[in-house]
Amino acid sequence: MKQNLSKTRPAGAKKTFKGISAVEYVLLMTPRYSERKRRTVTYVALRKVKEFKSFRYDIVVEHRLDGNTLYLDIRGLRPPELTLPGVGPAIFETEYDNLAGNYEVIITKLHKEVNRFHVRVSAENILAERSPRVRFIELVTRMEDW
Repeated sequence: MKQNLSKTRPAGAKKTFKGISAVEYVLLMTPRYSERKRRTVTYVALRKVKEFKSFRYDIVVEHRLDGNTLYLDIRGLRPPELTLPGVGPAIFETEYDNLAGNYEVIITKLHKEVNRFHVRVSAENILAERSPRVRFIELVTRMEDW
């Protein structure tokens, strides 16, 4: 029986974000209807847990899909193009067409730390099947958890 891995916590971990300690980012993967494309896509969004007081920064991410592996390489933060003041987390967003089946999601932070998740993708939902015990990123599959 599959469990919702976003709700589990390593033994002895402090409760910080949804029960996981040392979580710096939240990764959302969910099916979403794209008005622009007029079909369902897999929406992938990454945000920092920390909120910034001056600007809403962009997270710089190099991303690519290679077969059934999605690579997200977090490179750092970039100030917004419009320097209007704003409070909130740094964010990265993208969409993928036609994802279906089992995928490995590999997130690398500044070429050092790596987290690997295994997900099952369909047009109706995304199921997290496996996640690392110690992680810097939390995977959620519903917009309301992001």
